Amino acid sequence: KSSTFTQMTSKVAGGALTGSNAYGIIASSTFTNCSVEKPDGSKQQSFNGGVLNLDSGSKWLIFDSDFNNNSAQYAGAISLDGSVVYVDDCDFNDNTASTSASIMYLLRC
Repeated sequence: KSSTFTQMTSKVAGGALTGSNAYGIIASSTFTNCSVEKPDGSKQQSFNGGVLNLDSGSKWLIFDSDFNNNSAQYAGAISLDGSVVYVDDCDFNDNTASTSASIMYLLRC
């Protein structure tokens, strides 16, 4: 609760957080300039979920949080594959995706 994540980077998925069959709550938090970069370290956007990547039955609650200037190939902010997320009272500002879904990418949800 009440956490700040700034300039977090991953080379595969979920610049700040990733989970498979995971459960959690994000409350009153801020995510700024989080990203997923190519494995070679280049700054080109790649893969899923600039902030959060969830798959295989994950279930999360996200409320009263800010997502600012995050990026990835799919889902500048949140990527879901076979997962459930409840989002309430969140602000999404200037998140980008080079292929699709600047805020949230859903697959098999």
